[in-house]
Amino acid sequence: MRMCTAWGLKALGIETIMSPKERGLRHAEEAIELAQALGVTKTKMTALVKQVYDKAPGDPEQEVAGSLFTLYVACDVLKIDPEVALRDEIVRVDTPEMIAKCLAKQASKVRAVD
Repeated sequence: MRMCTAWGLKALGIETIMSPKERGLRHAEEAIELAQALGVTKTKMTALVKQVYDKAPGDPEQEVAGSLFTLYVACDVLKIDPEVALRDEIVRVDTPEMIAKCLAKQASKVRAVD
């Protein structure tokens, strides 16, 4: 976990990495990309966003637990070792070229931090 945060601080800066709202958006982005890769349609995703936002906000710790639980079940179903996938992702993004690419992409993303 600390390796990921250290990379983020190096690649994107403290304001982006330390913002809970920004972390929420980036987590949502990755979850949506996974859902899209698994065949979930934009129509279903839009309906889900409405369903979630029609409820009261949850407790961050419980929502983190639920996110991790759901991801680990998905990994098991998809036969993906989450530790191996994370290690491979750290290796993939921790290059000067990828850091530059991430910084460039960051400028075009919907952001919580203005």
